[in-house]
Amino acid sequence: QGAPWSGSGIEGVSRWLHRVWAIATRPTGAETGVDAPDRLSRDLRRKVHQTIKQVTEQIPALGYNTSIAALMECLNTIRADGRVAKRAEVEPLVPMIAPFAPHLAEEIWQRYGNDESIFDGANWPVCDEAKVVEHTVEVAIQVNGKLRGQIPVAKDTPEDAVVAAARSDENVARYLDGVEERRVIYVKERLVNFVIT
Repeated sequence: QGAPWSGSGIEGVSRWLHRVWAIATRPTGAETGVDAPDRLSRDLRRKVHQTIKQVTEQIPALGYNTSIAALMECLNTIRADGRVAKRAEVEPLVPMIAPFAPHLAEEIWQRYGNDESIFDGANWPVCDEAKVVEHTVEVAIQVNGKLRGQIPVAKDTPEDAVVAAARSDENVARYLDGVEERRVIYVKERLVNFVIT
């Protein structure tokens, strides 16, 4: 049966595909510092592997919209603050884009120097579960139950080290200066609450 149809619905998808093309076909290799071992790269590797895990699980469950949303979010993260994407960050996403935009993905794949089709062989990326895990957490700092700051800490940091870091936070320190601490409530990897008089 016929149904109302509007071309405006594809404008957002078209814009996104143009962005994928622009990101994926920029200079790669040494020109973009593929091997630069910085903290941002580690965070992006985690995001890429989280996306691989999510899309790999969602496609068999027919979760196409959420798969595309995950790919969009990953590319937005890669391009955050106007940074130039590195091939090592983008290349694993290309096979995951292929089920939704096969011609575009195939062209990018060939430009990356692959002789075989993107649909030949085992080109689907594999998620490294170790890289999916968040290595740092944001711990909220309260004074008498009111939020006064947040600090990033490595997972499994001992309680005394987290409390010491919370005390040294500039904003928190001014609330603790010259007052008596009655107790400190600590919720692992989530919260430090200083109870003062």
